[in-house]
Amino acid sequence: MSEPLHTARPLPWGVYLACSWTWCIGMFLPALLLRDLGVWSFVAFALPNIIGAAALAWVMPTPDSSRQMLREHRVAVWAFSALTIAFQVYFAAWIGRLLPTIWGLNLGWALPVLLILSAITPGALARRFLVAGFITWALSAAGIVYLLLTQALPPLATHGTLPSNHLWPMAVVCALGFLLCPYLDATFHRARIECGGRATAAFSLGFGWFFPPMILGTLVASPLLLTIASGQAITPGGPLLVFLLLCTGWQLLYTVRAHAMERPAGKAAAWRVGLALPAAIVAVLTLLAPSLKSTYADLTLGEIIYRAFMGLYGLVFPAYVLCCMWPVRARDGLRISTPTAGRVAFWLAAVAAGAPFYTLAFIHRQTWWALPGVAVVLVAWLGATASARRTASTH
Repeated sequence: MSEPLHTARPLPWGVYLACSWTWCIGMFLPALLLRDLGVWSFVAFALPNIIGAAALAWVMPTPDSSRQMLREHRVAVWAFSALTIAFQVYFAAWIGRLLPTIWGLNLGWALPVLLILSAITPGALARRFLVAGFITWALSAAGIVYLLLTQALPPLATHGTLPSNHLWPMAVVCALGFLLCPYLDATFHRARIECGGRATAAFSLGFGWFFPPMILGTLVASPLLLTIASGQAITPGGPLLVFLLLCTGWQLLYTVRAHAMERPAGKAAAWRVGLALPAAIVAVLTLLAPSLKSTYADLTLGEIIYRAFMGLYGLVFPAYVLCCMWPVRARDGLRISTPTAGRVAFWLAAVAAGAPFYTLAFIHRQTWWALPGVAVVLVAWLGATASARRTASTH
């Protein structure tokens, strides 16, 4: 982790948290959910998102608890940052495939390259980055206000293209992902450590005041955002382009840079390369792919890849938190919170066994298959807990 800033003011850290957590899940997933499941899906998405993110300040009782978690799970935290950056770069490249050429410039490469450069550029978190959070949030708010002034509010139907009973399995996966993924996010731990005794105020401001307007803006932009899912070209000078430039581009850049500045001391160069390499591979493959408009199961290839990335946050990372991070109390009172070999084995088994169910649920859109997928994760959690206790009893 980079050097501390020695400032515990809740307001700037609240804005930092809101902007570091507003990325291509909160800015796009609600539009897909509204299309598929209607307005109640937004509630099922937003509540665990806000509650799970804000809860970290209460669950991690002291800054030292965050420091310990970062030490014990540094590889998993690194993987979370690297794949989150790759996800942002994919989303930028996917949008880039649809952007027009303006004044002879191919805008499609601009944002992905900028994101990758921001991931590898040296530098540590400084107070000016907290100031940049206010600018980023203000630009996003301006994009939302622009749409409110220029576009009619979209109708918020209670039903989508899928039957209404598909809402509950999706809500269960949202709860699993959003309640657990924050514990792998280095930017959350940074704010928890920096804010000390005022962390609860910072997280309450971030996710009670600054974050909700950003995801509510997705409701306003949802009809425009669905043109991306369908693979339609983005009109030059149109409202979607303006919204993407004001809101999406800045939020992606802020998120990537926030993760890039959280690296282990003494390993900065290797950390930057490790963060940027998956993103660079994703960008090249996406921008050079023949087409992202081809369809499978009524979804474009672009949306299928997006949903595959979402599987990281609905299955892979939550399963890791339960199987490898969740504290286990052994019979002799020893507290185990490290990723032992047995716990890692149960995590890998949960991912391998759960992936087919998640594929049926979210690629083939037979959403009820998500429930046995979540059940697999919970059974693996029980197995990992038992394994950790057995390991403790043999030492």
